[in-house]
Amino acid sequence: MGQVTKEEMFLSEIASVLRKRYVLALSIIALLVLLSQLIIQFNIYLESTDSTVINIAGRQRMLSQRINKCTFGLSLAKDEEERTYYLEELKESVALWEQSQKGLLYGDEKSALPGRNSAAVRSLFSQLDPIYEKILVAAKEIIAEADKNQGNISEKLDIIKDNEQSFLKLMDTIVFQYNKEANNKIFVIRLTEVILMIITFVVLSLEARLIFMPAERSLEKTFKEIRDYNDNIRKLFEIAPAGLFLLRLPDLKVLQMNTLAENFTDPSNNKDERDSLLTYFKSNLENDCDLIGKITGGETFADEEAVLKMGDSTKVVLISGSLIYYEGTSAIILSMMDISRQKNAERILKKYANTDELTGLLNRRSGKIILSNAVERSKDDMQSFAVSFCDIDGLKYVNDTFGHEEGDWYIVSIAQAIKANLREDDFAFRYGGDEIVIILKNCDLRKAAIISERINRFVEQKRLESQKSYNMSISIGTVIVDSKASATVDSLIAQADNLMYQEKKRKKMQGSIKTRT
Repeated sequence: MGQVTKEEMFLSEIASVLRKRYVLALSIIALLVLLSQLIIQFNIYLESTDSTVINIAGRQRMLSQRINKCTFGLSLAKDEEERTYYLEELKESVALWEQSQKGLLYGDEKSALPGRNSAAVRSLFSQLDPIYEKILVAAKEIIAEADKNQGNISEKLDIIKDNEQSFLKLMDTIVFQYNKEANNKIFVIRLTEVILMIITFVVLSLEARLIFMPAERSLEKTFKEIRDYNDNIRKLFEIAPAGLFLLRLPDLKVLQMNTLAENFTDPSNNKDERDSLLTYFKSNLENDCDLIGKITGGETFADEEAVLKMGDSTKVVLISGSLIYYEGTSAIILSMMDISRQKNAERILKKYANTDELTGLLNRRSGKIILSNAVERSKDDMQSFAVSFCDIDGLKYVNDTFGHEEGDWYIVSIAQAIKANLREDDFAFRYGGDEIVIILKNCDLRKAAIISERINRFVEQKRLESQKSYNMSISIGTVIVDSKASATVDSLIAQADNLMYQEKKRKKMQGSIKTRT
């Protein structure tokens, strides 16, 4: 073997530094993505268990009221059939009430109750326990005496009645405490997610600054020193940690390319297309800027993002270019790196930052930003669009009667109906608990009414398929925004909200909004 030249040592040193920087940067990015996924999954788990706890705690209020109702009905039963009905209802309610109370206190795997209560919640339960025990004992004694068809239950009825309001008040406090603690957990986790996202973007920025830009400067310096030494250029191509092309200008004939660069070419192309990348790039390389013009013009640039179509698949690539002189002619060295994974990680983080978790619609913050942009575009494009404010009919009744889990299902079903009936350029976002705003581009009132009708028909079909015992529908108020409108986002929403309220009022007066079918 020949003696190692200074140029070879310099190239080897560059390769070592670049490899270490790439490994470090990619490892940090991978770790941040992994941590983000773990936090997201943990957040989903916490929200699931917290939602179950809150729902069951709220159900305890309803069960206590049902126990009172059943005992009262039992005392006033006119015949054996009515008496048997109230007795069975009472037994079922007491059993479920007792099981749920134990689950909230100590955990119940079957009911997905963790039993991990804070000191504040345990203190509230300790205040509630004597009241709960009085009601429970009285209810069980009523059941025992009713089974034997003997005894006077009026004294036990008084015990239940005297303690019910105290139980309901304390149970309300417990539900509020559960909800407050759940919101605090979610806030901390989301804050952590935001911090990780910021760190990820910082790392990407540092990678561009500490890896790609130094790499470009190092390559330029090296090419100047070894311009006429083709062997040294080949060595540079071999050790580079990115795909490198040496292309003749301006026809982009391939003079050299390393092994990694083959990942960015189509092996199915014929020999002429492989020899010159100009046609291939024009057909398959997409970029917001004139990247092809920069390459053929011999411009030096760094970290240009582009989409490279390769058959049925696409890659997001980061491209840097540097003008050199090779064998007496102008040439450009292109450095190409596949950053599809990093872009996918950014997309996932952006999705969770902009999307309402329950419905999959845009959240309020993102939706208002897009609506504001739509108002500005309307002035430029001279096209009108519609803003529809939707309110879910009867949601409070569903929550109060069937529980918040059923209410969440109702909300999700409405969101699915809206998404299924929007056009390609329309969008919707969740404005509040039971409020959704729809933006219909290039739309007038007649078209908006047709879309609204389709949504309500879809909702009704969903109700029939799911065999729900309550009506499902939405009330919608729509305003048209034209290019001359000077209204703000908030005022547009307020106008549509007012029209929605008028529509809801009209439906109630006509009796078309009912809580039950």
